[in-house]
Amino acid sequence: MRDSDRGRSAFSSARRRCQGLVYAALLHVVTYGTACRELNPDFQGPAPGSTSIAASTTDTDGGATATEASTEVTSETTATTGDATTGDATTGDATTGDATTGDATTGDATTGAPECPEGQVECDDGCINPEVNVKHCGGCDQPCLMTQVCVDGACALNCAVDEQICGLECVDPLVDADHCGGCDQPCALSEFCVGGVCVGQCPPGTSDCANACVDVDTSPEHCGGCNLACGDDEACVAGECVLTCDQGLSECDGECVDLLNDKYHCGACETPCGGMAVCADGVCVDDCPGNKILCEAQCVNPNTDDEHCGGCFQPCPAQLSCAGGECK
Repeated sequence: MRDSDRGRSAFSSARRRCQGLVYAALLHVVTYGTACRELNPDFQGPAPGSTSIAASTTDTDGGATATEASTEVTSETTATTGDATTGDATTGDATTGDATTGDATTGDATTGAPECPEGQVECDDGCINPEVNVKHCGGCDQPCLMTQVCVDGACALNCAVDEQICGLECVDPLVDADHCGGCDQPCALSEFCVGGVCVGQCPPGTSDCANACVDVDTSPEHCGGCNLACGDDEACVAGECVLTCDQGLSECDGECVDLLNDKYHCGACETPCGGMAVCADGVCVDDCPGNKILCEAQCVNPNTDDEHCGGCFQPCPAQLSCAGGECK
């Protein structure tokens, strides 16, 4: 056999072995180039680590060059990675069709979307009334401030009974020097508002604190002295802040809690409910009983609870109370 025939035969054998490697590796071009260099040191394929195929060249003997061999392999490999890889079997109905993105995944069976009553919308996997819910006022994830309530889908100041709304704040027209006797009725700079009337000096038994005449023995904002405020659950008694819990609440570690419904103080201050249990009537249970509902780890009666009237996080304004699930 002539040397040229012997070389051509060895090269053809090497090419077939390379093609087998490529088919097995599914376009692992780097492996293809490296293996062929090992089989034929004269192979002019891609450099080790390269991911591209070199331009076609012509062999001086007129035979198939290594690049032509790679072209054949690439062409045939394309056929291999055609429909079976990127066609219907992978991106077609079986993968992205109804079985994956259709009703079985996004429909009611998977998402469990509740059917909310008229006037309510779904927020946080539950139905809420955006007209009164302070966490979703006017729409989902639109919370009101702690000093506000949600009225007709808009956050509004929750002023106390003896206060009135003036602009963006709650004021007491009996003592507020900027709104003395009513909104936008300021006293002179040297005057004070006492009983809704502007006066030149504070009456006996009161002190000038921030241009207001206050009794530091009883004022929760100036208890015992100017600008010495008491806590939310405290009252000013004889110039000292004293914890005063509303009816139905008990003192636990300096705070007022409902021992009948508080998950962390259930029945007694030092009795928390473990795991997913909740507190109902002072006993740890798995679910809220009867007509009570779970609102942030607390069982409440939405028919009478002023903070959750008719549903969770639907507080009544300060002037109203909850009766029959409505603020009246």
